Amino acid sequence: MKNCPYCNEALKDTANFCHNCGEKYKAPAASIVLVEKNAKKPTKKEIQELEDIFCVKELPDGTYSISDGVGSFEDYEVPSFVSEIGSGAFSEIEDLNEITIGENVKYIDIDAFENSNLDILNITLSQEAMESISSQTTNAGLDEVFPYVTEFNVTISDSATVITERLFATLGGITEIDIPDSVEVIEMGAFGDCCDLENVYFGNSVRVIGANAFESCAFLQDVTFPDSLEIIEENAFASCCDFTELNFPDNLKKIGDNAFYDCSSVESVYFGKSVETVSGDAFDGCYDITYVSLRDDTPLKIRDLVCMFPDDCEIERLDN
Repeated sequence: MKNCPYCNEALKDTANFCHNCGEKYKAPAASIVLVEKNAKKPTKKEIQELEDIFCVKELPDGTYSISDGVGSFEDYEVPSFVSEIGSGAFSEIEDLNEITIGENVKYIDIDAFENSNLDILNITLSQEAMESISSQTTNAGLDEVFPYVTEFNVTISDSATVITERLFATLGGITEIDIPDSVEVIEMGAFGDCCDLENVYFGNSVRVIGANAFESCAFLQDVTFPDSLEIIEENAFASCCDFTELNFPDNLKKIGDNAFYDCSSVESVYFGKSVETVSGDAFDGCYDITYVSLRDDTPLKIRDLVCMFPDDCEIERLDN
């Protein structure tokens, strides 16, 4: 048995015609690049419909890119066989209010939505899409590519391993984010200045939270750090003013310069057993801290911490 390349209908090995979609079947030459596993090859009708709106190009992997669109419609779902959204794809689409982009999309051009009045974005971000956005933008990834969107419904693909630089920076309208278990690194400034962000749910594989990753997320509530976390870089949570407690996991080894600078509501800090390096100014501006605890097997010494916290702060070592 084999499957029709147009509709995926099961066919006999000898068949040269699909009774389901009506397309003729021709065995591919050995040199043809196979499409992504489980991907559905578009029918001629689907390609024609796409070409009525966009400039369409077939890519070597059997998927398609779209650019320079012209038309008028209120909502649109990017087809599953489209992997690239090129320059001007939606710039001239009139009345566009809402769009849905799946993780099949691997590249989004910075000018794809230029001049678009798009209001609602539903997007599942693949690793490749995140990298394409961060590589083209300077300060604010999604906010630069989708400048007029007011409602962001964002999901990070569960195959992504890195949340790229400045991807969500300055983005308004997002109050919470789920980071899947596949993600290991959150890069520099990934969520910096997300003024509406209140809750972050870390997956269980995050090892590194990069510099300025959540800086100035002023309404971010207390977070539960994953057990996998090893490094918190400089300014990672600076000016996150709603934190009240910091409970570090046992695998955490390093806390960088100004990592929690001006987290002015923090009252208590709990260090895990593996912390080896804490920058002397990691907690500068945290004037309300009254209690700090160390595990009995924590390498840090109390004398190393005294100058980091307010004079009236109690610092004690707990039995395991």
